[in-house]
Parts: sequence; C-alpha cells; structure tokens
Amino acid sequence: MRPPKSSASSSTARKPSPLRKDNRNPVRNADNDRKEAALLGLAFDNQDGQVRISRGKNFLLLGGNRESHSLMQETALKINEHLDKHDKRLEDLSLSELRDLCRRVTEKLR
Repeated sequence: MRPPKSSASSSTARKPSPLRKDNRNPVRNADNDRKEAALLGLAFDNQDGQVRISRGKNFLLLGGNRESHSLMQETALKINEHLDKHDKRLEDLSLSELRDLCRRVTEKLR
C-alpha cells in the first residue's frame, strides 16, 4: 500500500505539458499558429459487409459500397490534384472556396 501524498509537497504538482499551450487545448503541432485541415468522407450505404477505409495526404474516407467509396476517392484525389496544380494547401482555402471546388469536382465526375 502506498503512503498518502502530502498536500504540502510542491514538487509533485503537475506541470503543464510542454506540447500544449495550456491544459485545456489539444496538441495541434509544434507551431501553434499553423492551421491544419482534412477532408472526412463518410458513407452509410454499404450492404455487402466490406469495411472500406481510404487515407490520403489530407483525407480520410470511411464506409460506403464499392461505387460510393470509389466516388469519394475520386473526389478527394481530384481536389488534391487541383490544390497541387495551384500550389495551395487545403488549409489555404476559405469555406466557400472549398465548397465551390467540391461542387466543380463532383459535377465533372458525374
């Protein structure tokens, strides 16, 4: 059995992690001012029992049947191709720019 901790001991006080700005914020990266973004694709139309998971440079795709998962993959890849072509990162896009890009990509894939 351990002896009870003394409340007077300051050497056992928990110090904030050096990787966190404070104890409430999750760890983002070493440069706390840098934004990070990723695309998350979810599809729930799977009925064949297969678990489909795809990960890429800035995306994670989960679920779907063969067709819907393939469409999510193509969409994510085309978005990344567009970003690379214009020397941008996903983090650089505003929400409206991302929405427009997704709309253009999905219209081309149909």
